[in-house]
Amino acid sequence: MTSISIHRALNLIKTSTEDLETKVTRNGIFVSSISGDAKVPTDKTFRVFSDLERRIQADTDFVESKLNLIVNLKTAIQKKNLETFVSFNGKQVSITELLAIKTTLDIRMSYLSALVSQSTRAQAVADTAQTTIMQQLEKVEFHNRDAVLKNLNSLQKVSVISAASNKSVAERIEDLRNEVNFLRNEIDIILSETNISTLIDVDM
Repeated sequence: MTSISIHRALNLIKTSTEDLETKVTRNGIFVSSISGDAKVPTDKTFRVFSDLERRIQADTDFVESKLNLIVNLKTAIQKKNLETFVSFNGKQVSITELLAIKTTLDIRMSYLSALVSQSTRAQAVADTAQTTIMQQLEKVEFHNRDAVLKNLNSLQKVSVISAASNKSVAERIEDLRNEVNFLRNEIDIILSETNISTLIDVDM
């Protein structure tokens, strides 16, 4: 077992994947052919059978070891991410959950846009209705206004509604805006810092 940072593990995954791509698609030899009982390589790059045999074995071992390394690194990272917690939206969440939350950034931004636009439209309707009520009230004699206002509100007042919550629409919008800003601007910094400082144990 070797202890390395998640940052280094991610770099190893990247370089190992690139090495595999090169070996598999460009210069790796995994199957070839030989001629006769003398086992003469048909690929004239190799002078004798033993050279070809060693190359096939070496390239095959290289690919399989790199594949195993990538799997081991990713497994160790996933395990550690489940055990490592950071603060998000007023609560502690694992790095695994935070990464999952990050994938929802686009839909959160769309949700924020919908909340803002619908809230603005609903408030405009309510404001228009209130203006109409006040205009009607101006035509009423002063001593009758309280009773008339109560009646007008009962019939014409428009209220803004949203899902049941202990927070107002404005507060929910502000919370969501803070979440979006965090996911856009801070989450990568937190993940980068965590990846540098967090160690994993892996078979190299």
